[in-house]
Amino acid sequence: MERKKTKKTIKNKLFELMKENNGFITTKEAGKNKISREHLSKLTQKGIIKRVRVGVYKLCDVESDPCYIYQMKHPPTIVSHLTAMYFHGFLEEEPKNIDFTVYSKYTDDRRDKNIKLHYISYELHDYGLTKIPTKLGNEVTAYDVERSVCDIIKANTKIDERLFYVALKNYFNSDRFDIKKLRKYAEDLGVSKKTEKYINIYCKQKSLNV
Repeated sequence: MERKKTKKTIKNKLFELMKENNGFITTKEAGKNKISREHLSKLTQKGIIKRVRVGVYKLCDVESDPCYIYQMKHPPTIVSHLTAMYFHGFLEEEPKNIDFTVYSKYTDDRRDKNIKLHYISYELHDYGLTKIPTKLGNEVTAYDVERSVCDIIKANTKIDERLFYVALKNYFNSDRFDIKKLRKYAEDLGVSKKTEKYINIYCKQKSLNV
């Protein structure tokens, strides 16, 4: 009787933890709360929870969210580039790859093919952080708009060219275009010359003085 009660308590505790994390949990987080891999495995076999990638589980009625799941498993990653512009609302079309930025020397050889890692120095890794929801409503750590604009300008030859121009055009034509902040970010991130080129192009089209 006591054993059944213990199992029920562990199961309830797991469910509470998963609901607090939008229906997901990592083996690391479960371990911190004294829920073993064995319990996770047994509940998976019974169809009560589902393993979505190595070390991450979800409730069966929760829709999978690759971006949220990857960052949950790899906290140093920051949603960036075209993925960040998509979540910020400057792209209607979802990029094929999910962009994350990590500090130099961080590696993950087991990542899915659609996970694209961009590297930055430790000093600039946390520059321009914000929280935004994915399209499924799960909150992730990402770069703010101006940081994301600078990032795609810097990496324009390494990302989807068509989406790059769509994102830039939508940003410069929006009421969220903040030229002062963008120039400050561009200077701090070392992309002033390239950024100024696009500022001049799009502001000229809008007949704005820069």
